[in-house]
This record gives sequence, structure tokens and C-alpha cells, in this order.
Amino acid sequence: MTVHQGQSEAPESPAPMQPPAEPSTSVYSESPSMFPQVAEEVTNSVEKDGISYVLECRSLTAVVRYVYTPLEGNLSDLELEINNADPIKISED
Repeated sequence: MTVHQGQSEAPESPAPMQPPAEPSTSVYSESPSMFPQVAEEVTNSVEKDGISYVLECRSLTAVVRYVYTPLEGNLSDLELEINNADPIKISED
């Protein structure tokens, strides 16, 4: 890169973040970090079920499903299901 008088070099782009192998602790706390662990394989899918759309993230340890049913046009149309538990409404009417 050529730098002319009065100009400075552009900063280098930071390297992409990589998740740690083990949960780390913060310098401010002894608690484990909330950095997500992605060491296991994850598959994502999108399906249409009637008028609903189902976005699913599946790994060996968890299944997370977002179910979007366009009825009201707001966040009450969205539900979250984790490991086949009862759905969580993102927002109530």
C-alpha cells in the first residue's frame, strides 16, 4: 500500500472471532462467559406448515424452532419452541 503525504494507512480488518474450546471467564468475573459454543454440528431448515413457517435449528443437544403464523402482522405472530417444550409467545396481543 502506498501512503501519500497527509494520509495514513487504513486499519487492518480484525480477524474473525473463533469460539473458545471451553467457556472462558471474564477479567471482571469468575463466571463463565456467555460466548456460544458451536463445536457440534448444527443443521438449519425452513418449512411451510399450512399458513405457518417453521424455522428450525437442530443440534445433538437442542432443537430450537421459531414458528411464524402471519395473522396479526406483529410480534404476536411469532412463537419459540425449545426442545419440544410448550411454545413461548414472543409478544402477547
